[in-house]
Amino acid sequence: RAAGSDAAEWVAAADAILAESFTPYENVHLALRAANTALRASGEQYRDLLENVDVAVFAVDLNGRLTAVNHAGVCLTGYQREDKVGRGLDLILSPGKLGLVRSGRELRLRGPRAQSRVDLELVTQDGRCVPVLAYTRPVLEGGKPIGMQVFVRDVTDRKHAEAAIRHLTQFVERKMKRIAHALHDEAAQVLAALYLRI
Repeated sequence: RAAGSDAAEWVAAADAILAESFTPYENVHLALRAANTALRASGEQYRDLLENVDVAVFAVDLNGRLTAVNHAGVCLTGYQREDKVGRGLDLILSPGKLGLVRSGRELRLRGPRAQSRVDLELVTQDGRCVPVLAYTRPVLEGGKPIGMQVFVRDVTDRKHAEAAIRHLTQFVERKMKRIAHALHDEAAQVLAALYLRI
């Protein structure tokens, strides 16, 4: 044999050994890349969903500081993200409701599946108080709470409708009392007239 062919065989054998030895690592690397790509795509879909839902979503840490807010939360309060993130809940909650949220947060964070629903008032950047219905749930990491997610829906229209129904109900009750009183008075007058004729 020629010396060149031995060298070629050695190179081919070394290539085969290298290819076989790197293949498991390469497969793991390719699998990790695919998993990271899928995770990134899933995260983008989640962010897209979070940004386009019509419910305001706030993330709050254990100290009551806002850590994230979606587009609906920006629109509802009038504050930009950078104005809210890192600030306390006192920035957007009416003072009368802040104590309720603090005590409720402590209770909810005790249980891993604890969720709650509470009526609150948000204070917008221009000072208006907006009635909202807030749903909260703890955010867990390793089974321990690290914060809360707060899903908020503006219930201004519902509150106006409830007030209108109360007003209408009171109006109808007053009218019914007047009619009953008038009927009673008229019946009493007829009975009195009959009595006097007897």
